[in-house]
Amino acid sequence: MRTFIYLSLALFLFAESLFAQDKHVDKYFKINPCEIKQEDSKIQEYDVNLKWKNIDPISGSKITCSAIKAKYSCGLDSGLVKWSDVFLFNINNFKQKLENGNRLEAFDDFEYKPNFFSFASEKYYTDIPPNLKEIASWFILDAIQMHGINEIFFDSLTFCTPFYPETLDTFSLKVENGITFKSQYAKFVWSGITKMNGEICAIINYESFFNPVSMDVPGYAFQGRSLYWGEIWISLVDKQFEYAKMVEDIIIKLKSPQFTDGKLINMQREIVFEKEN
Repeated sequence: MRTFIYLSLALFLFAESLFAQDKHVDKYFKINPCEIKQEDSKIQEYDVNLKWKNIDPISGSKITCSAIKAKYSCGLDSGLVKWSDVFLFNINNFKQKLENGNRLEAFDDFEYKPNFFSFASEKYYTDIPPNLKEIASWFILDAIQMHGINEIFFDSLTFCTPFYPETLDTFSLKVENGITFKSQYAKFVWSGITKMNGEICAIINYESFFNPVSMDVPGYAFQGRSLYWGEIWISLVDKQFEYAKMVEDIIIKLKSPQFTDGKLINMQREIVFEKEN
């Protein structure tokens, strides 16, 4: 009889503990992002890994495969952001360990003031060699996208409720090098919580599954589509993003002097931002 009483008491205390934990977790799901004060006075630094490969979209055979390791800093004076310690690697696949990279000195202290509407200007790439401008544009675009999710769309989210921003149904972007990108769909979902760098974070999943992309310059043209998805972890303490990942898949039909009849190319990209503690 005494054993039964002890067991019943233990089960009761365990159940009470679980209930208390559930209530503790529930308070985070009820947070209104608009009420969180964003901490902009500190420099935020991130380790960044960018990998991309060009493959045949039918056979999957590899054409090229490369990777970048870099440091990204934001919150600098005058609203500047900076890229530094940029290394380029030739790899066989995305699982390969990054070793013996070549330093890209052109990106040492690559600073600029991000702007969501005029970043496509060539002024951003004045000191970047032509063969590295595509990488520079990825740096700028990907970082702006992560900050945009955090600073523009996070306030519109409530836990477990899909959000479809109308502004991204018709958004069109034209870069001075001739590339045009048209957004036709995007979805954001606050799907859960996690902990990183000692802070409770909201897990935001996002996706966009069809976006026309094209380029037309003398001797080089393509048409295709981009789709992307990923997640970003935003602190419920200071509203800075602690971690972000995006995967992008682009299929184009390229026409050039080498491919006069057009060639299908599938580019796959993966980029990860991980905030330093």
